[in-house]
Amino acid sequence: MSFQTFSKKSELVDLITNTDFDVLISNSCPYILPISQIKKAGQIFVNIHPSFLHDLGGSCQVNCAILSNKTAGATAHIMNDKIDAGEIISQIEIPIQDLSSKLLYELSCKAEQRVFELALENNFQPTFRQNKNSDYISFSCKKDDDLLIDFRVLSNEEILKRVKAFGMKNQYSRLEINGNEIKLSSVRKLKNPALNSIYEKQNNKVLLTYENCFLIKKDNEFLEFECVENNAFLLENYSFESLSYLPFSPYHQKEYARLNLAKNDKIFEFNYKENSLEFYNISIKSKIPNTDFYDLCSPYGFGGIVCNTNDVSFIKRALNAQKQQALKQNIIAEFMRFNPCSNIGENLKNSLDFFAKGNSNVAVYCDNSRFDFYSQRLKSKINKAKREIYVKQSSNIEQFVALYYETMKRNNATDFYFFKQEYFENLLKNKNAIMFEACFNGKIISMAIFIFDERAMFYHLGANSTEQMKSNNNAIYAIFESAFDFAYNKGIPLCYLGGGVEENDELFAFKKQFASFITPFYIGGVIYNKEIYEKLKNDKPYFLSYRF
Repeated sequence: MSFQTFSKKSELVDLITNTDFDVLISNSCPYILPISQIKKAGQIFVNIHPSFLHDLGGSCQVNCAILSNKTAGATAHIMNDKIDAGEIISQIEIPIQDLSSKLLYELSCKAEQRVFELALENNFQPTFRQNKNSDYISFSCKKDDDLLIDFRVLSNEEILKRVKAFGMKNQYSRLEINGNEIKLSSVRKLKNPALNSIYEKQNNKVLLTYENCFLIKKDNEFLEFECVENNAFLLENYSFESLSYLPFSPYHQKEYARLNLAKNDKIFEFNYKENSLEFYNISIKSKIPNTDFYDLCSPYGFGGIVCNTNDVSFIKRALNAQKQQALKQNIIAEFMRFNPCSNIGENLKNSLDFFAKGNSNVAVYCDNSRFDFYSQRLKSKINKAKREIYVKQSSNIEQFVALYYETMKRNNATDFYFFKQEYFENLLKNKNAIMFEACFNGKIISMAIFIFDERAMFYHLGANSTEQMKSNNNAIYAIFESAFDFAYNKGIPLCYLGGGVEENDELFAFKKQFASFITPFYIGGVIYNKEIYEKLKNDKPYFLSYRF
């Protein structure tokens, strides 16, 4: 076989121009060719590209497929003056799940060989045009910044993708710590219950170094890294600040906050930033009866303050800025609920006038790892429930309201929990809310509403039929499992079931059966106008006692 070499684009263009051929096949060509200038009548220019076009044009397609969670593969296409934009001749797609970057690279090479064979069989005739919609990605990578892992600014999911995307020889993502470079070959998320028990109070630091591995807890999740070289010991006791996200929940949406507004209530929203540091609060502003003053209360559930830093001085500055805004609106105090996804409550406690630990909260992993935490007895109950109970998504609001009021009366709930039917109707209009119903012998015996976003699902409200539950009390087991499966299929990792009415009561004991781990729930309060607050408060042992 004869061949010629070239070292410059101009040499390649001259070579093509001065050679007679019918079909030119390009594979891994480092240059963009001026096709319209060099193409002669009857000639076909074909590129073998290592991605499933229309996506992932440009270079580094294997890395980008993992980083952007796109289908990989190979494509034979007609070449034109644009990059990877010509008509498609043949394609093979490769789903990326379960594939390392090393294996995906090898499979992509095999796919390139096969699309060439298919194109040859089709006599290099195009079969369809590319349709580059808004999802199109053209990507070039492997710059230093692409390979760098920064615990401060990258989310856990971004870290997992980046380490996986570059986990091959001569690439490797890396850490730069105290002047040292630590190359990373792999990372995985861990969900072992012992980790939660041993390291409950620690976050955003390296917990252990061992052999060529190290373990961190970041944003309340555990990640285990494997290093290319045996230098993990350089990270011993390393701590960092995570600025990668504000731990918003569905309870922080304005649409949800509006559901909590009584007559004449308003939404109070406050945001404070210093460079990448951010503090956010959403609350309900209510008039204090028989006064010209107001107070604030977090929306029912887990709304309230969130922050992306543990910097106490920053938090104090943010609270002081919020105080100034509150005083301008005649707001004298605020009651806060803190989201269990965040440790902001503990960070705030020394800056508040009131702080307390509420009832513990049950958290469940939504993937199949949840079964590792279930007792054999619970598994038996779940299996029995699945055989006997039919669960489906529901829009039967009137039935839910009837069962819900029945449940609240049975439990002697206060008036606060007797939400109007309008509340449920508006709640279920939200795309982040879902309701399930459980049927036994053709009759609805239990219903539940969950709200969710991409990070977590929350058990919001439940309702049970007194009479029908006597016949079969396994309905809530079936509903919970249906909800976990729903979350898993949407890529939601966690479901929070809440706690009990009181700490360690029967309701908490029931939910605890499902627990992958237990997380604390905190409440707090701040007084913005101490003079007025002191005048209004009474002898009852509650924050905002004048409300009771």
